[in-house]
Amino acid sequence: MEKLEIQSPAFATGAPIPKEFTQQGSDMSPPLDITNIPKGTQSLVLVCVDPDAPDPEAPKLTFVHWVAYNLPAQQLSIPEGADLESLFPGSCEGVNGRGTVGYIGPKPPI
Repeated sequence: MEKLEIQSPAFATGAPIPKEFTQQGSDMSPPLDITNIPKGTQSLVLVCVDPDAPDPEAPKLTFVHWVAYNLPAQQLSIPEGADLESLFPGSCEGVNGRGTVGYIGPKPPI
């Protein structure tokens, strides 16, 4: 059985995230390709958390960069900076670690 895969054509697995997808750049969400969706899947949830960026006020927590849910259960190509709710009607984005809705890129401390 194949495993669900999520990759970005903008950077290699394990490589640094390009500046345009960070708060030092345009802070737009990276493009993503989601493949090998298991048969019988009814919808997808995307959660992007950063275990290397704990909240200074609660250092035992990880930082949430993006939450999206009710994405269609099919092979997806999500373009950079996508408005998921417009692109996939019925989908929703959740609250990130800054308390806003949608994607927020990394901004590591100096």
